[in-house]
Amino acid sequence: MLSYVSRHIVDWLILKKAVEEEDRELYEYAAYNLMFTSIPLGAFLIVCGIIGYFVKGLLLLTVLLAVRRYSGGFHAKTPFGCMCISSAVLAICFVYSTIVQNGLFVGIVTAVSAAGVFILSPIDSENRRLDMEEKRRYRLLARRNVCVLFLLYILCTIAGYHSFAVCLSIGTTAGALALIVCIPRLLKQKTIKKYHYT
Repeated sequence: MLSYVSRHIVDWLILKKAVEEEDRELYEYAAYNLMFTSIPLGAFLIVCGIIGYFVKGLLLLTVLLAVRRYSGGFHAKTPFGCMCISSAVLAICFVYSTIVQNGLFVGIVTAVSAAGVFILSPIDSENRRLDMEEKRRYRLLARRNVCVLFLLYILCTIAGYHSFAVCLSIGTTAGALALIVCIPRLLKQKTIKKYHYT
């Protein structure tokens, strides 16, 4: 369905002379990815708005994107798997954000999660390997983002905005978990490399 729609969007762009025919494949890929990313995120925000939690949902989504953008971590092998897992993670994070109360335990989990992102970032995926320069840049950006988010968590907690603090905590923790589940794969790769070099 999305491929069909992206094809028609590109047909229209070519008809309007906005893009060239030889760039069709690139624009179809871009349109497909834009829709594929936007639909679950848009649906999440619409549902949050309908039930009266739009701001909370937007904050949670922003935190997740800020952590995951440069830290990397687990990625599904197929676009459909990615959409399903992302939707499930968003739903679980949202449900937890309505249940969890900010306190010492949440603060400790947030600090450990932020430290995990700080130490482990970035972890590239098998689909998209990072070169050394990208790893260095992504590491700096991931560390900056997680430090800012942790500082915001502390400020929200001090100011009494516990609902927002919980969203910051859960988003940071979800980003850290996406890194932690990759540790066995990384250890396996190191073992294989060590074995081949000995």
